[in-house]
Amino acid sequence: MPTDEFKKLLDREFSKKAIEPISSIATPLLQELVNNGLMVFWRCENEAAKPGEENEDVAAVALYRHVIEMVDAIEVMVAHSCGTAAIPVLRSAFEGTLRLLYLLGDEAKYAERSLSWLVSEMHGTIKDQQTLEPGTSQGQHFAKLYEKEFNRMRSLKADSEIADEIQYFEDLLFSPQLSSVAGEYREVKRRTKRSPEWFSLYGGPSNRLELAIRVGMGSVYQLLYRDWAALSHGGDLRRYFDSDESGQTLIDGVRRPTELRDISLIAANLLLSTTRAMIRKFRKGEDLEPGFRRESKPLMDRLLDLNLTFTSLRE
Repeated sequence: MPTDEFKKLLDREFSKKAIEPISSIATPLLQELVNNGLMVFWRCENEAAKPGEENEDVAAVALYRHVIEMVDAIEVMVAHSCGTAAIPVLRSAFEGTLRLLYLLGDEAKYAERSLSWLVSEMHGTIKDQQTLEPGTSQGQHFAKLYEKEFNRMRSLKADSEIADEIQYFEDLLFSPQLSSVAGEYREVKRRTKRSPEWFSLYGGPSNRLELAIRVGMGSVYQLLYRDWAALSHGGDLRRYFDSDESGQTLIDGVRRPTELRDISLIAANLLLSTTRAMIRKFRKGEDLEPGFRRESKPLMDRLLDLNLTFTSLRE
């Protein structure tokens, strides 16, 4: 027989019902922005891939799709009152937004930054594949860990497909289009003694805070990002405890609703800012503002004006 809900800590239907004043606004808002974003994505993707410059738009397309997909997931979580669980996804959307806005922030450096992203991704792929290739030192180390943790040996037979893929990407890094960027990557790695973030190449920001400041989101980073990071790494105890009227500490219920309004507004603004940036880059002259003012802004204004007080599920 299936286990019943432990309603003192999780009541799914109650949680959904309790946040209807938020979800009735946030759900259509985020759905509208995602739907519109996907149509913009399709139009921008069709403008990309110019002959001879095929790789230069990969980063923008990939990062924009990432933000759309994260906001789409947040909409689902908001509808089910999964506020705490939505935070790591919101953080991911925020990081994607920082990267995309930086990428698109200087037309003269667009190709350089885009190819820096691609080179960094290739290095990451090579590193991942070397872990699976038993002919490499990384692969041998992984095989030993695998045997220790799973109590059986992993086959050390070389996988020719993995080796071929590693070689394919290594060759690409020396192609005419990527060789100078790959050289910059190697130089920064030598100087810093660590694998660099792509945005730090060519004198770019050295960390995420500097990146956020560069694209005009430094205050958001300093106000919220550290809390988001703590939660993503299993910290931030404040989210898991509550107290009663006497001050006694209690374990809070699952599916906290208290931040859902702010999560929804931040997610909406992230997707809106990236959509506008993509339009400026790939669809110059196209005006999305009439549709935004008609469909999205009234919902954002209503959500911003909404003030709710929630009691603990334990009460």
